[in-house]
Amino acid sequence: IMLHRLAVLDEKISSNLFALTPKPISIIRWNAKYQSIRAVYESYDELIKSFGTIVDDRIHFDKESRQGAHSINTNLTTFNFITYLVFMKNLMAMTNSITTQFQAEQLDLIAAREILIETVRLLETERSNEFNLNNLLIIGEKISTKYDIDPDVEFNRKHRVKRPPKRFDDNPQTTHILSRTEYYRKTFRQVIDQLITEYKQLLMSMDKNIESLAALSPKYILNFTATDADNISKMVQINDSDLLYSEIQLFKEKIYQCETILNASKFIHERKASIPLIAQAYQYLLTLPVTTASVERSFSKMKIVKNRLRTKMGDERLDSLLTCTLETFILDQLKSNELVEKWSNNKTGRRMQFV
Repeated sequence: IMLHRLAVLDEKISSNLFALTPKPISIIRWNAKYQSIRAVYESYDELIKSFGTIVDDRIHFDKESRQGAHSINTNLTTFNFITYLVFMKNLMAMTNSITTQFQAEQLDLIAAREILIETVRLLETERSNEFNLNNLLIIGEKISTKYDIDPDVEFNRKHRVKRPPKRFDDNPQTTHILSRTEYYRKTFRQVIDQLITEYKQLLMSMDKNIESLAALSPKYILNFTATDADNISKMVQINDSDLLYSEIQLFKEKIYQCETILNASKFIHERKASIPLIAQAYQYLLTLPVTTASVERSFSKMKIVKNRLRTKMGDERLDSLLTCTLETFILDQLKSNELVEKWSNNKTGRRMQFV
């Protein structure tokens, strides 16, 4: 909410007055939110100064803008905001790798599963580390001291003790009261627990047969069993699981030396005539969809290409424009002189056919 309000207010600020502006949140890249939080954290002092200047400047800013800047500045200069900003920056730094790697084009299901498992382990370690949680509060206290913010006074004002009535508790004086440190540590753990639960549910949703597919990885290929061959044969619809197991036993030492699944697939593709069942199993593994990042990105681009002014665009032209928009790395390799020459030599019309 705070980042959204920053973006809204930023639209009203003249770019000639302030070069520093909050980074907009991208709707395409998942890791853009971490970058936004990091930008606010690293530019926190500059933001406070900028909003303070807006509040005092009655010449260049209207009343509504100055009131908005004052409201945001008031919320920014609180121990609560500073502490959660430090915590979310630290937390999203741990999960940013998973959001980045899950958008990679060459990501297989086994690698995705391993990334999830390692992320869960990292979060569980962070949750149980009292020193790290307390250190986040210490960082928040140091930043608050620069702006004359008293964490205890703010906490006591916003978290008044509410004792239960005597009809519910004969001795309400025995009610446990959380201190400021205990309160924030409890909140930190609740957020981390939510992430751990969601990641574990995602792991559980994966078919148990993925464990057999994982045995195809060079890391685990030496432990490949006949049971794994039978499970894979049922998934890939291979008629002879014994033959698949025999092919694995013959080439598992060489596959183990490939180190990565991509290198192993290249090694197997070059010998697919002699080991067709292994090639079929690896083809099935590498074509399993892991995420919908590419699809979501395509739809986001389609909204830009086919807007309300291009509602009558045909499918052929839309497909060509989307290809140019999505495959920019291929488009950048094309030479303008060659395209112009090809277009000028085209006698059938203005459209060019690429082979």
